[in-house]
Amino acid sequence: MSKQSLEHQATIYRPEDIQFRDDQPYLEIILGQMVLELALKNVGSDEEPVWIAWFDPREEEVKNAGTSALIEMLGKLDNVALAITPFSSKSMPMITEACDEVELPLLDLLGSRDFDEIKAQTHLEDRIYVYNPITSPDKPKYMAFGRQIEKHIKSAIKAGEKIVIIDNVYSTGATIKAILGGLKDILGRSYDPNLIEVVTVAREGVIHNGDGVPPVDMEPNLMYDVFIPEVIGNLNEAIDK
Repeated sequence: MSKQSLEHQATIYRPEDIQFRDDQPYLEIILGQMVLELALKNVGSDEEPVWIAWFDPREEEVKNAGTSALIEMLGKLDNVALAITPFSSKSMPMITEACDEVELPLLDLLGSRDFDEIKAQTHLEDRIYVYNPITSPDKPKYMAFGRQIEKHIKSAIKAGEKIVIIDNVYSTGATIKAILGGLKDILGRSYDPNLIEVVTVAREGVIHNGDGVPPVDMEPNLMYDVFIPEVIGNLNEAIDK
């Protein structure tokens, strides 16, 4: 068992925890010792629905709870030199506040939904990474590592110190995989997965049939505070199982 699984136990919510009020589905969770009601939204289509509990840190209550959870998790990590995060206007205040509290330097990656815009922010030889998070399946996002960020990353790894990637939610892992791809390109042979931590407020995914546990996480050292069920297909059928 890893050090993180010994120190931090995530709360697992299942489809049967989903409730309705006025025909609107929601999931009640405890996050950062606060009770939150997260509305469920269909991020798929009417023909092929994909239901997720909507975690929006632009809401003050959600931001405060998420900040508290991040502070607790980040406080359990050791030998971390810096944090990096994909740029997101909705989650930056939450992540910034948590890093300030634990006195962890935070670097945000270049990011945009517009390719020409991110090209204008980078040098000709810089790598630009494209990804599609679950909330944006039809419109790609772009990210890039600025020169100063690359310098800090190489310096930390050379010194044997860790880097922590922070995001608000891990679902399909598209965002984290794009960042890890960038780190592998930057570090080359110096890349060591044992020196990369990943911390997110929530992990979303489909509960395995039969054993009732979340999917196995492919990323090394992934820590989250709550597991939120993702429901593919008929919501009522999933709740009644």
